[in-house]
Amino acid sequence: MAEHNFNVLKADNIQVEFTDGIDYLKSGDVGYTWLYADPSRRNRSKGKVFLLEDCEPDIPANLELIFSKSEKVMLKLSPMLDLSHAIEKIPHIRFIHLVAVDNEMKEMLIILEHGFSGQIHIRCIDIHGPDQTEFSFYWGTQSRPAYGDVQENEYLYEPNAAILKAGAFNLISSEFDLKKLHPNSHLYSADRSIDFPGRRFRVDTIIPYSDKKLLKSQLTDQQANISIRNFPGSVSDLRRKHRIKDGGDRYVFFTTSAEAGKVVLICSKE
Repeated sequence: MAEHNFNVLKADNIQVEFTDGIDYLKSGDVGYTWLYADPSRRNRSKGKVFLLEDCEPDIPANLELIFSKSEKVMLKLSPMLDLSHAIEKIPHIRFIHLVAVDNEMKEMLIILEHGFSGQIHIRCIDIHGPDQTEFSFYWGTQSRPAYGDVQENEYLYEPNAAILKAGAFNLISSEFDLKKLHPNSHLYSADRSIDFPGRRFRVDTIIPYSDKKLLKSQLTDQQANISIRNFPGSVSDLRRKHRIKDGGDRYVFFTTSAEAGKVVLICSKE
């Protein structure tokens, strides 16, 4: 099928070999500028897998062979794969590109360079239409966030999916001089509006989750978009419990603050 499509597209500089890729490398003595691998994420019973050792081919087990054929390798891995797991299992990583499209994680691209042992450069990219935002850092960079409650009429910031995937929770706070609501909430605030790699909201109303009367008056039978950050339950559970209709131009965050505990933030998008 791929060969047919290449012919239709007149891509006549591509040679197709219908064989096992690892066996092909073993049988030949040709060296390559780059090798690219997109390991299958289905096991023999057609179930989904994402751990490196469960994919086919098993890249870590064949890395010595792969590096004997090329100094540079690009791997396309599951966006569900834990970043620390990839770094633990694969040596000589130079770059990791975490790619989101419209704030949804799509790709984890890992660039290997034989012999490289320096710091890994992480690039978090969110593509939206013709534009993209990027946040970069080096793996292992340490940072201490500032914690603080958000106030009404302040700005609430939610990092994009690629940054959340990278686990740059503390770094994003110090890099943009933002207050972090809670160690596990991954929402940030400031009294000013800034360009930010993620979503920005204006906080209109803050409701302690214990104030059932105020929750009912503000949410019941109202229309809103719901997000959960470090809060028990699911979106569907909370929507059903509080009788919140989907959609509209209001954004409601059920989250936990380090100082105020469980809170509901009613926001408008900036």
